[in-house]
Amino acid sequence: MITWGGINLLDRNINFCKRKFRTKKWTVLFILHMIQFTMSNACIVYRNNMTELEEPKKDILYYFALRLSIANTSIHGLLMKLYPIPSPAEDENDAPPPKR
Repeated sequence: MITWGGINLLDRNINFCKRKFRTKKWTVLFILHMIQFTMSNACIVYRNNMTELEEPKKDILYYFALRLSIANTSIHGLLMKLYPIPSPAEDENDAPPPKR
């Protein structure tokens, strides 16, 4: 059985989701390429771990779904730190002081 090497998988995953904009700044291109590179590596490691755990194939996320999941987790995690939602118990304890 012939399998794809690591570099071929990285290239395939990076080319699967091309960037929609163009820029001439090499620093921006480099940073975006490194982000795509790490996302692609994360996808390969995720798929390898899930197959080692013998998860059913229908439960393993494919590349684009995994990228969306990571992005949603990053955004919502950031929002939760910036704007914590108080629980109802905290609202009752934080009653304003009585007026004089």
